[in-house]
Amino acid sequence: DSKALDYELELKNIVQADNVENQIAILTDFSYSMETNDTNNVTKAKAIELANGILTNVKNSRVSVSTNNTVKTAMTTNKSTISNVINRSIYGDGNDSNAGLDKAYSTFTAAVNSKNIVNKYLIVFTDSTDDVSEKMQNLCNADPNLHIISILVDMTSTSYILDNTPVCGDVYLLLSGISEE
Repeated sequence: DSKALDYELELKNIVQADNVENQIAILTDFSYSMETNDTNNVTKAKAIELANGILTNVKNSRVSVSTNNTVKTAMTTNKSTISNVINRSIYGDGNDSNAGLDKAYSTFTAAVNSKNIVNKYLIVFTDSTDDVSEKMQNLCNADPNLHIISILVDMTSTSYILDNTPVCGDVYLLLSGISEE
């Protein structure tokens, strides 16, 4: 017997006001360990689905994509660009999630309109093999407009959750399937 577990991620409470810009930096971990831990290879599809959903449904939003090694695209509203850079990413593209967090954070920009408020969301798809708790806490402490959402493909580290509490922001577990024996 096997049971499939589907997930649905909704970004709630993203302000829809005209004077607010929502910048979403997606960090996709394509380290070598992800190739092993993302057993059903769902990360790319889910990252694209999430980016497209945000750009379609969240007013005044832009999305960037980074890996642990490089910024793949700066803030954009172009869904095709986002899909292409994620689909072209290969495993082994950076193995240091701390560096990846810095790359993704560097994509945030000033508001397009100087009168606007910028909400910053850093969404991390990872297998959590690196210790990033200090880096995440430093980023959150330095920027009160930053919200980090971690989507864990595998739980191989406790650096995202300490004492049953997320280190920074929200933490979700992405399961592509669970089998019962």
